[in-house]
Amino acid sequence: MILVTSAAGHTGSFIVQGLVNAGLDVIATDVNPAVKKLPGIKENLVGDITQLNFQKELVAAADQIVYIPPLFSPEEPEIGRSFINLSVENHLKQFIFVSVTHPILSSLIQHTAKRIVEEP
Repeated sequence: MILVTSAAGHTGSFIVQGLVNAGLDVIATDVNPAVKKLPGIKENLVGDITQLNFQKELVAAADQIVYIPPLFSPEEPEIGRSFINLSVENHLKQFIFVSVTHPILSSLIQHTAKRIVEEP
């Protein structure tokens, strides 16, 4: 089962549709209840991924994750690293981090946050 975070957003909805079209089982999550309307998903979970208990619930339900960070969240580095750590602890098969093309652009805060997640 593949979990897609921020699945109701622009990027997330395209990724979900591609996975569903490929015949894969998808769990979609977002803080936006519109995630419930995504066609073809096996399960939807509406919640706040800044919450550790919700993160644990999500990781426990999947064996692979497509992690799309929440848009403009000041907690983005902590959320990303938490998902990575939980994925390792739970022996997930694959973790895909949807980042940006230029995470080194320090003038763009959302790019800097992604760089922090990418660095060891």
